[in-house]
Amino acid sequence: MDTIRGGRIGLVQWVLLALIAGLVALILFPLTLSDGKASPLRACLSHLKQLAVSTLIYREESDDVLPPVAWSKALAPYAKDDGLLSCPSIKRPAPQFGYAYHNILVGQSATQLNEEKTVLYFETDALGRDVVANPAGRNRDRHGEEGSNIAYLDSHAKAVRPDQEP
Repeated sequence: MDTIRGGRIGLVQWVLLALIAGLVALILFPLTLSDGKASPLRACLSHLKQLAVSTLIYREESDDVLPPVAWSKALAPYAKDDGLLSCPSIKRPAPQFGYAYHNILVGQSATQLNEEKTVLYFETDALGRDVVANPAGRNRDRHGEEGSNIAYLDSHAKAVRPDQEP
């Protein structure tokens, strides 16, 4: 029987070593594929998620009332990075922006809304600050076949393919 004390490694030790090496490879492999940078879809998804969380904090401090038309200004104390307002997929000179706030939510109380299904922010072709629009007119293919991103009132965000409904 091989033992470590005798200078030999047994089968169990080899299996454990292989498992550890495999786990390290699984952790590092995705980073080498993307050079450590997030894809534009994922970076955009992160921006919308952070805007949704900022809105959640705003609501908590505003008696559950959603931001006004000037939503980016209202969220400024909670979303410190103005870069969150810009989708990294838009290749135009700054300011780019590219997100819209759901028009029926402006200044409304969120108490009676289904937070899990209510669209809060979405990608749009309108490139101004504080765009307020209907999600039916959202940009469905900003990220090609991967679709576009949507943030919901409960602060979760997800990518939606062009043929899917939010």
